[in-house]
Amino acid sequence: LSLHDALPIYGSYSPIHKIGVTGRPGVTVSINGTLQTCASHPTAGQRTLVALTQLPQTLVWAAVLLLLWQLLRTASQTGPFTAQLAAGMRRLGWLIIVGTVAAAAVRGFAADQLVNSMLKDWSNYDDVFSAPMGALFPIPALAGASLLTFARIIGAGAVMDDEIKATV
Repeated sequence: LSLHDALPIYGSYSPIHKIGVTGRPGVTVSINGTLQTCASHPTAGQRTLVALTQLPQTLVWAAVLLLLWQLLRTASQTGPFTAQLAAGMRRLGWLIIVGTVAAAAVRGFAADQLVNSMLKDWSNYDDVFSAPMGALFPIPALAGASLLTFARIIGAGAVMDDEIKATV
């Protein structure tokens, strides 16, 4: 997506039933399997919507990398079987699960609003409700669930490690 002279928006919309789609003045619309719109002079609102289609996912994965770095630092300082490490793994797992759904929901809503801001007829071109769940499966859901499971294992290991230290 370009933020300079033109604002092309590409999406996997199924416009088969919307062949008569027409754009607002200054917007070109083409349908070649997907609905593609391009504003020759985008407004500030359209630029904001473009940012909202890209920024949330980037922020989620930047937060994932930050939490991974913190997990590695915690493990090197306190050891592999500590309550702090288990808590960090739980936070990371939930961030992946909830963050992926939230980012996909924001992206879907922003893309829908953006396309509709360039068309004469208002409609829902993107599935704002099921798209976030589709973004969750399979990889983010498996990664998040795996981290939550390993957090429980690490937590149990931390309790066992404390018991061993107490008996020695």
